[in-house]
Amino acid sequence: MKTYSGEALRAVAMPIGGIGTGNIAVAGDGSLRQWQIHHQINHQATVPHSFFAISIDGPQGRVARVLQSNALYNSPGETPPPTSSDAVVPPAHRELLATLPGVTGTEFCGPYPFANVAYQDEALPLDIRMQAWNPMIPFNANDSGIPAITFTFTVHNPGTSTYTGTLAATQQNTIGWDGIAEISGTRCKLFGGNRNEDASGNGRTAVRMINDFLPAIAAGNGQTMLSTNAYGATTCTDWRDLEEFWPPFANYGHLPDSRNTGPTAKGETCNAAIGVPFTIEPHGTRTISFQIAWYFPNRYINWYQWDTFGVDDPKSQLWVGTHYATVFASVDDVSSYLWKNHDELLTQTRSFSDALTGGNLPEVLIDTVTAQMSIMRSPTCFWADDGNFYGFEGCNGFSTLHHAPGVTGSCPLNCTHVWNYEQSLAHLYPELDRTMRDTEWFLQQHPSGYLPHRVPLPRYVSRIWGRHIGGPDNPALDGLLGAILKTWREFRSTGDLAWLERCWPHVEQNFGVHPRERPRSTGHD
Repeated sequence: MKTYSGEALRAVAMPIGGIGTGNIAVAGDGSLRQWQIHHQINHQATVPHSFFAISIDGPQGRVARVLQSNALYNSPGETPPPTSSDAVVPPAHRELLATLPGVTGTEFCGPYPFANVAYQDEALPLDIRMQAWNPMIPFNANDSGIPAITFTFTVHNPGTSTYTGTLAATQQNTIGWDGIAEISGTRCKLFGGNRNEDASGNGRTAVRMINDFLPAIAAGNGQTMLSTNAYGATTCTDWRDLEEFWPPFANYGHLPDSRNTGPTAKGETCNAAIGVPFTIEPHGTRTISFQIAWYFPNRYINWYQWDTFGVDDPKSQLWVGTHYATVFASVDDVSSYLWKNHDELLTQTRSFSDALTGGNLPEVLIDTVTAQMSIMRSPTCFWADDGNFYGFEGCNGFSTLHHAPGVTGSCPLNCTHVWNYEQSLAHLYPELDRTMRDTEWFLQQHPSGYLPHRVPLPRYVSRIWGRHIGGPDNPALDGLLGAILKTWREFRSTGDLAWLERCWPHVEQNFGVHPRERPRSTGHD
């Protein structure tokens, strides 16, 4: 696959995350951006003090670097294109590398769902690379919907000397954040009661991040976890300032001492860190993996559904939940499952990727197809507690500022006249695509046969029957015709005649088909 370097890195931001889980983007400079794991769409969502770093000791002395680059921060190409803000470097990242030394450069390559970053710095005597990924296995939606990311670092010693060092991962406790409010250092108006606790055991070293002040049903309540399965790892459960973290790490390869174990004051949060010590002999290689897992079970309607959707009180919290909370009971369950099944899930994900890239398909086609596959696992889509799959028309952002804010989803939900052109979900996870057909025929369709092209949630609110819809005002005919064609597609892909027979009375209202002409099971597929 193509390797991106130099100016081409500017707008690289690969979203990594499972179906319906939200994602974190791995950017071309090695940073983690677009923290959209809090049930909110916001491409500018930035979490400070969350990065990777390495400290190495050898014959040349000790050298330490944050594994991010500021090579493009001040070059003239930083003006964002008219359709994207991915090139904009968040202030928190500028502050990080203005305070601590980063690597001089990076290189990035895919293909999705793998983000591969190589770090370049003449002062580093070791070759350091990172691969970030989340399981993506066709026809296995649950394992492709795990709310976690694995970051695997490969450290190679090309020389004749032995080196010791520490590889560290740090993460801020963001429990209570809405994915929008500005975070300055460890301060944000939504923080308070944040606490990190050591959760090591069962072959992993882990820090669990929680909030002691939030009600259980609060939209921002949940858990995150930073962990590793590497031997000999150490933890710091509470550090606050970059100047506090860096000296012991850069000079000795140690994490700072934890400040305290109590909840933070109102408006404040804390950071966690895990350090993995290593020794690498000449020409040796060491592999170290970290994992970020999250668990936010309380998804509420946080997008505007318009007055015509029949919701009289827009301030009411309307709960839709998330599917992964029906599979896992806590962030500990998420993390344990991924570590326990790591090798098998990686093998299956890599097999899928290899099948796409191992043939003679043109690289530009592979890049296009894999990029489209990422959308179903981006915040454009979500998988609700009721088991149904939903999607916006897209994500509001830099290109929508002339008519919509740069947050939340655009044009909710399941717009039939837009989703007619989607193909990835139908062919990779047909069981989820079929829930969209079920929503159309068994929930949305008017008794007379017409099909409103937007889905209001929760499912118990009134349907948009006989009311202004918007974009277009009346039910979209191409959306209805597409639903019919997609019903046939889903049947062709699964051969489930019983499902087709359930759908057929709804389809035939638009055909004028006589009941006796309905398809009947013949006992043959």
